[in-house]
Amino acid sequence: DIDLIGLMNTSAEGNKDTYQFNMDSDATGETLWIVSNATYMLAPGLAGVTLDTTKGVVAGGLYFVNDLDEEEPVGCGTVTTTPAGDIRYFDDTDMPTTITNRDSTNPLNGFFLAANMDTGTTTVSATVEGDNVGSTTIITYPDSICIGNIYVTTATNPQPANCQ
Repeated sequence: DIDLIGLMNTSAEGNKDTYQFNMDSDATGETLWIVSNATYMLAPGLAGVTLDTTKGVVAGGLYFVNDLDEEEPVGCGTVTTTPAGDIRYFDDTDMPTTITNRDSTNPLNGFFLAANMDTGTTTVSATVEGDNVGSTTIITYPDSICIGNIYVTTATNPQPANCQ
């Protein structure tokens, strides 16, 4: 029951234009997000990325939806984007970190960020231990953020047992 949603939260004072795609409308606790201007500027900087405001930012999570319709984060996943962006993963504090600190999704949250994305149609894909586990297609816009979750298509959460 994955729904493709393209939703724009208008940039009310203090917020960045935020678009959200590919959310599971049946999942417990599903949320529509809006991102503050401060977070939009701070998060990529923490990850060692300088933003190009003529391009877009993509953020999201890699999830498995269990039999109770709960989203479980998938750890040790590698995210790629087409076209390519500056990809970073989040640490235990739910903030993005440099690629030298974390080179795959965190099993505690499954979050990723791709900065400096060319605008237009973008495919975001994930692999776990080299196996393709899911993808989503979204649209990125300049000087904005797009939330684009990836839901794995496997029968069980593909998170490796030794994932940290």
